[in-house]
Order: sequence, then structure tokens, then C-alpha cells
Amino acid sequence: MLLYLGLGFRGVALYATIVFLPAFAMDLGASHLAAAKLIGYLGVASIAGRFRLTALARRFGLMNTYIFSCAFMLAGCMTWVFSHGYIALVVFALAMGVRYGANAAMTPSVAARKFGIEGLGRLLGWLYTSFGVACLVGPPLAGALIDRTHDYRYSPHVALIGGIVSLAAIVPLREVGPQVETVAAD
Repeated sequence: MLLYLGLGFRGVALYATIVFLPAFAMDLGASHLAAAKLIGYLGVASIAGRFRLTALARRFGLMNTYIFSCAFMLAGCMTWVFSHGYIALVVFALAMGVRYGANAAMTPSVAARKFGIEGLGRLLGWLYTSFGVACLVGPPLAGALIDRTHDYRYSPHVALIGGIVSLAAIVPLREVGPQVETVAAD
């Protein structure tokens, strides 16, 4: 249940970002093209997260790196909350992308570590329904707040809350002590 909650609330942060980051950037004065590039930066950074952060799991432990990737996303969300310019949004998009890529690559390994490999496909199918729930909750919640206030500043707060709850959900899954690591890349 903790892993499901962690994934779901990370999804809230991710999907609120994907839906509202470009509009937020345009609200700060960015052009349509510059705003759209932010989602491209997020996507490119996710590739780095899949390979670089996942490689760190062998050295620092799978769960430690998984938790770090969530904390890294949370720090990125704080950058978005306090951003007043385009460069800060680029930094946020890169941080969110790295975290998203690391999460995508490490989640199957985390699930296998916690539950074994028997029935792993079915388990991952259930776990990834959390992203569907996140799509149904995150962007509509941020959108409702924006519609009510006419202020895009609520979208990073929704992402930040998603990041906080996600981190709180997965920290109890941390393993203490030496571990032999095997991490599969997506």
C-alpha cells in the first residue's frame, strides 16, 4: 500500500507538472515555444535519470536511491513553487525529468525486492494503476484551483503536496544494512 501511495502521489506531482508547467511559464512571460520546450527538457532529463540515478543504486542501495529520487523531485517542486523566471523553470523541469526517469527504471526492481518475482507482472499492473488515479486527481485539482483563483501559482503547490506525501509514503520502505544490488534499466 505504501508503494502504491508513493507512486500515486508522485504521479500527481508529475501530471500536474506536465499539464500546467507550460501555461505557468507563459503566465510568467515565456513564449509558447519556450513554454513547450520545458516539457522537452523534462523528457530528455528522464533519460539521464533512467541511466545515471539507476547506476547509483548499485553503490548506495536500491531503496536509498529510490527515496533519494523522490526527495530530489520534492526539491525540484520547491524550485517551481518559488520560481519567478524561466531559468528556474528549466531547473525544475530537469529535476522532475531526472526523478521521473529514475522512478520509471527502479520501480520494477523495488517491487521485486519487496514482493519477489512471482506474479511481478500482475503486481506492476496493479501498482501502475496509481498513475491512472493520479491523472484523475492531480491535474483536475490544480485546474479547479486555477479556475477559482485565476492564478497558476496553485499548480506547483499541488505538485509539491504530491511530492511530500509520496516521500512520506516510501520512507518507511527503506532497508537498513548492506545489500547486494541488481537494478534493471527500462
